[in-house]
Amino acid sequence: MIHVAYCFDRNYQQHFGAAVTSLLLNFDGPGEDLCIHVVTDAPDADLLAKVERLRQVFRATIKTYSPAHESLQWLAGLMVQREKPTYLTQASYFRLLLPQLLPESVDKVLYLDSDTVVLSSVRAVFDEDVADSALAAVTDIDSARLSGYWSLDRYINSGVMLMNLRRWRERGYARQCIEFAEQNAIKCRLFDQDAINGVMAGDIQLLPARWNVQVRQADPEAADSSDAAIVHYIGVGKPWQAWYRNPLGVYYWRYLDVSPWRGAEPVPPRNGKEMNRLAKLQMKNGMYRKAIRSYLASRRLRARGA
Repeated sequence: MIHVAYCFDRNYQQHFGAAVTSLLLNFDGPGEDLCIHVVTDAPDADLLAKVERLRQVFRATIKTYSPAHESLQWLAGLMVQREKPTYLTQASYFRLLLPQLLPESVDKVLYLDSDTVVLSSVRAVFDEDVADSALAAVTDIDSARLSGYWSLDRYINSGVMLMNLRRWRERGYARQCIEFAEQNAIKCRLFDQDAINGVMAGDIQLLPARWNVQVRQADPEAADSSDAAIVHYIGVGKPWQAWYRNPLGVYYWRYLDVSPWRGAEPVPPRNGKEMNRLAKLQMKNGMYRKAIRSYLASRRLRARGA
């Protein structure tokens, strides 16, 4: 059985829908070979109904979990960082609860962020041997800067991790990560990712880069998806935003539109800066009249201080 886990809060339900649909559609075996573990603090009726539709269509096992109230309180105290990125929330820490939440019989799981899209079967990466490591992951796109910040030899991205849960449990890594985050509260700007790197620096093996091709809105030409197995939309810019300009964002909409979450519209600009970005994107795409209207709207918003 191949075990895959997603962790998210209410704001990421739709994006989980695109991510998990891409996982299921690109799997190279029967759905019965997949067990998907869904960890969320908001398992509402709509989410459960959509998950049930996926279960019926693909015949995969999909289990939902909610962190205990005590665990949520345990994590709440960590949300004290200064200047933290606005796209990171308490749910970023949920992956640290996987060794506790998943059955003891599950000793290995592939964790995927909900802002990823799977383009190839995950069977090959799940079959990687991590018996002698806590996890396997891809080097972060900003490893040079972040490893220097933490005085590490290298720094991995925690958005895709093949986790050796047995080792996590035996060594109490979840508790160590929480303690690390508490002790370095102001310095941990990337939450669990900083803690995982800080605690397990000597117990991490590397995966080929194709298993976590990190894509940023600001670098539309930087990422090469020709060999990508998993595309990961990192940073504050996300493909569901109307002003997102990286062409690799098309994968998100491709899978969302064939998921039970189909029909969603891009998030509209909320301030002058975002509206100006939309205007530039429209201009680039030859939508000149719309670009002019968006540019004028951005000036009005900025004049109002938005």
